[in-house]
Amino acid sequence: MKCPNCGGEVSVNDTRCPYCGSLNPEGAAFQGEFRRRRNLNEYLRQKVRSQMRLPLAQRIMNLSIVILSLLLVLSLALGLMWSLFRDRDALGLGRPSDFEAQMETLYTEGRYEELYRYMSRYGIEGEDYPLYMQMCLYHVDYADFVQYSMDCTQSLENGKIPEDFYLEYSLRQAADLFCPDLPAYPETYPENQAALEGYRDEVEAYLFGTLNLTREEAAILYPSEENDGYLSYEDSEQLMELIKDRLKEAGYVEEQT
Repeated sequence: MKCPNCGGEVSVNDTRCPYCGSLNPEGAAFQGEFRRRRNLNEYLRQKVRSQMRLPLAQRIMNLSIVILSLLLVLSLALGLMWSLFRDRDALGLGRPSDFEAQMETLYTEGRYEELYRYMSRYGIEGEDYPLYMQMCLYHVDYADFVQYSMDCTQSLENGKIPEDFYLEYSLRQAADLFCPDLPAYPETYPENQAALEGYRDEVEAYLFGTLNLTREEAAILYPSEENDGYLSYEDSEQLMELIKDRLKEAGYVEEQT
């Protein structure tokens, strides 16, 4: 099946999309059903064990009542779940009549985080509106980069070398913005190019200004014949060591753990 948000291939057993991390309703329902059945089996096992001393006819009757009751509850629960997905309008969760105009407004105004939440709230599939979803996913990568890079910047302002975790993931998110890995959207739409370039300008200001790297040193973060869009562990470790050594020479000290 396809992810309703990014259009990537998702197994029916996956609770979340492996590409964008969005909730997969069918996978979540399957896992919930699995847990309910497992709990039912455990309950029945304990019930049968406690009734071993009762007369056979009474044990059978009690067990039958328990099973029928649980099946009834299970049927009602499954019926409610089905109605939630089948008739969203009855619960006020249906799409507004002007949902397309709302999405266009959010997109045009650059409110991509709100747009992403809006599409998720109303179950609007990315494959139906790929222009919007591609920009939303770019913005998710950018928001992650901002968070990690701000953590690094705060450490530097305190005269400390950033922790490896924040430094590594700021570099990984930088690489994701230079080499977006969105299988469902392999090419950047022209309408999204300007915003993406703006994100990349901020990344470069961080790399060349805050971390004081040269473009040659940061080359592994850019697309090339050798770089398929994935920053390897070895490359990230090598770049991190270079950054930390340079910061030590500049007088920064490592965080005490």
